[in-house]
Amino acid sequence: MKRLAFSLILLLGFSALAQPSVLPADERFDLPVSLQFDDSLASVVEALARSVGLQPVLSQVPDTPVYYNISEPTSFRTVWHTVLTLNDLDFLLRDEDIVVVGPAAEVQKLRDVDLATIQTADAAEAGTIVQEFYSVASDAAGMAELLRSAIPGLYVEVLPTVNTLLVRASASQHVQVQQYLARFDQVPEQVMVEFRTYRLSNAQAAELAGVLSGAQGALFQAASEDEADGEELAGAETGNLFNVTADTRTNSLVVTAPAAVQAQVAALLSELDVPQRQVNVQVRLQEIHVSTADRIGINLAGGIGQLSANILDGGLSFLFDPHAAVSALNIGAVLDALESQGLSRRVDDSSLTVLNNSPTSIQAGGTILISIPGQAENIERTIPYGVQIDVTPRVAADGRITLTIEAKVEDVLSSVEDPQLLQLATRAVSSTITLVPGQTVLLSGLMQNQYTETVNQVPLLGSLPIIGGLFRSTLAELSETELLIIVTADVLD
Repeated sequence: MKRLAFSLILLLGFSALAQPSVLPADERFDLPVSLQFDDSLASVVEALARSVGLQPVLSQVPDTPVYYNISEPTSFRTVWHTVLTLNDLDFLLRDEDIVVVGPAAEVQKLRDVDLATIQTADAAEAGTIVQEFYSVASDAAGMAELLRSAIPGLYVEVLPTVNTLLVRASASQHVQVQQYLARFDQVPEQVMVEFRTYRLSNAQAAELAGVLSGAQGALFQAASEDEADGEELAGAETGNLFNVTADTRTNSLVVTAPAAVQAQVAALLSELDVPQRQVNVQVRLQEIHVSTADRIGINLAGGIGQLSANILDGGLSFLFDPHAAVSALNIGAVLDALESQGLSRRVDDSSLTVLNNSPTSIQAGGTILISIPGQAENIERTIPYGVQIDVTPRVAADGRITLTIEAKVEDVLSSVEDPQLLQLATRAVSSTITLVPGQTVLLSGLMQNQYTETVNQVPLLGSLPIIGGLFRSTLAELSETELLIIVTADVLD
């Protein structure tokens, strides 16, 4: 066993190495002691403490063998301080002469506990700490942050699963907590919604459903301006209070909304669900030779790709006033006269009635069905040819009619027997014009050039070599035709 022998002088020299706690002023701690120790450190500390009437409580004091020889009487205070310092120990003197001895870190933990106890006692003197649970209607985390900022030193814990606050505070602080909760933790006022069904007589339910959904913000804004119901809608989440469903089978709208918004919906639907005006569109397709048109005085040069603005300025001016508005009567009479004389051909003459803003189409021709063999199945495609016309009328508030006209003429140039090489000649024109009901517009510019060659010969003689040319003749003719589209529109009341 290794022994450590220290004289009193050596002990006093080491006493300056560390500074444990200081014993309080007490006569018994200044009494001289002289003793000799040859035992474990724990036994030495316990014997020293009991020598002055202290009740030692040792915490993690090692059982290291030590040998101390204090021959000359020395005050207990000096010996106690030296022994603890040499072994890196500290002590804490408690009530009832209880002394706790242990490493400095362990003793410091006890001091921290005592400090917390003292602080709790001081708080208890100021007011009893009470724990309370507060159930909040709004965001619990937000309310906890507000209370911590408003009441310094307040302990608040959030219980998110039950949206509740756990508060530990004095009675006066709890009063403040209740005041803040009553002021800021307001339960949102519930806005009642209604289900209503609106049966439409004229408009399409699916179309108006999109209109109402797009006007949702404006509907709530108008409803909130109402003095009676505006307060409950102010700041409300409109997305959860408004829904529109279209029932196409009954052409009805099912609307979910507050009563004030329902009133705005009813007023808006009364303006939108009105009978649509009908437009009668008469379309006549007339094919005429350009040479004939020039001969009778129909000016087509100014109407290529556009609406012809001047159709009577030549040979027929003695029958019609060239400054008069174009009407179905005069242009129709001219075309009928040309047709009766074989100078033009009527391709189609149709009369259609369509709702306002609804498209209508006319096709005069046919359809080619192409079927191309494929690996898995045949590839089939239909190609229309001939004359195709699409007309969309729109009636303005002043009664005038705006027509959007798209015309296309497709002629088959190749043989349909070979679907892999199909050639089409396409002529198309598009225009938008505005006219007074009953007026007629002329759409032109769809021209076609056709070259024909005719061979006439004397039978047998015309087929002879060398001299056969003397008995035959060849006639080449270039024919240029123009397709006229005459459209007349009128509003049906």
